[in-house]
Amino acid sequence: MDINEAVRELRRVTGDSLHRFANRLGVSVKAIVNYEEARNPSAEALYRLSREAQKIGREDLAILFSEAFSEKIGAHIDLDTSIESAIGTELGRNNGAEWLETEFTKLVRRARKHNDLKSPGSLKNPAIRLAHIERLLAELRLKTLEPGRSVKSLIDKMSAELMEDCGYEKGFADLCVLTSSPKLYERYREETGQPLTYDEIIGKQASLRGEPIR
Repeated sequence: MDINEAVRELRRVTGDSLHRFANRLGVSVKAIVNYEEARNPSAEALYRLSREAQKIGREDLAILFSEAFSEKIGAHIDLDTSIESAIGTELGRNNGAEWLETEFTKLVRRARKHNDLKSPGSLKNPAIRLAHIERLLAELRLKTLEPGRSVKSLIDKMSAELMEDCGYEKGFADLCVLTSSPKLYERYREETGQPLTYDEIIGKQASLRGEPIR
């Protein structure tokens, strides 16, 4: 399935009209028509498409949109060129996972406080730019979680950082961490038996923010 087919499939599953689907994604009706026919969605639209697919339980579509998003971002910042790729690999290999996590944590926490993140022009929404690197950090930390350490302890650590960086209350900070990455949340559900789905936890976070739950 290509991206255009995936957009059509997602709209079909939601049962949305063109106008309603456009409102859901925050784009024009013309953009949706283009995405369904021949034009590839922008990076920001791909991010939103991935989130919408996750909400309705279509992980196949969510993964497709997420991979396209990462590919588009990589193309913009030249992470796929041989020299940047080689340098990134060697830095991680020779400094170790702990160093990589520490440096990336500094980037994320500075971006929260100062909103000085350098991102491609297609990602104009600062919140989406920040959400992208927070997801990367969550998944990096999950991948390098020490044997025997609980996911809950990792979430507590990340929540404490959010409380310090953004002034959030504990409950809301926890929700922000849990919704930062589907992989992190699924590991948390496996560990704790949490009954809420990823879709439901996103809805809970949105209601606390006062945002409409789509």
